[in-house]
Amino acid sequence: LKERVFSHYIQSLFHLGPAKEVEFTALVDQILSYKRVANIAGSKSSGDATSLYNLRLWVESNHSIEIGACLALKQQWAKVLVYTQQSYNQFLASWSAIHPCAYQARKKLLQSLQRIGELHDVAEIRMRSVNNASDVVAQQDVETLLQRWTICEPTISDPITHLSSICQERQNALLLSGTKGSKAEKDASIHIANFHVLIAISAVNHGILHAVKSQLALNYALRKKVLSKY
Repeated sequence: LKERVFSHYIQSLFHLGPAKEVEFTALVDQILSYKRVANIAGSKSSGDATSLYNLRLWVESNHSIEIGACLALKQQWAKVLVYTQQSYNQFLASWSAIHPCAYQARKKLLQSLQRIGELHDVAEIRMRSVNNASDVVAQQDVETLLQRWTICEPTISDPITHLSSICQERQNALLLSGTKGSKAEKDASIHIANFHVLIAISAVNHGILHAVKSQLALNYALRKKVLSKY
């Protein structure tokens, strides 16, 4: 039960986006600071440190995508690649362990694979710009990302939490691209605006009607921003 509550807490902080970004990154930083220590028999401090380190191992095993997304916010791209690779290895292990007819379980795993792949692509592109001693991602790279994302768009039958995660991660990636004032920024803004419409349609499809208005409002605000700048 404690693990389920903690999982929900981590995912909730991530889904709340900028409103909880500081709290989200602080939590992940704290978890990653827990180190392995020598276990001294009868020592309370040693036992506590071991428990905290075990918590870190559990979070890394079950929420490596969220850790990668947090490190992306801090632009620690090399570490992001490490955690996306770890997430991919966990995906392969889980995929081979479930029954071939377990459709819902496989569908959920494929949704996690989409997040892993997109985060990995962003990290690779950002590492390329870092190696070129540039803080700005080339417009061609942004266009490549948008093309890939359009091909791999989630469907309205997917859970709205999955769509929200994808939208949040794509928005973070584009905000960190350093393409302000360019055609790439305009295309990125339109892509995110359209994605909010997709989330609104998904919300209607799942009967979550209270989420529709906020998603359409975000779509309108982004399109208004684009029209005022270009």
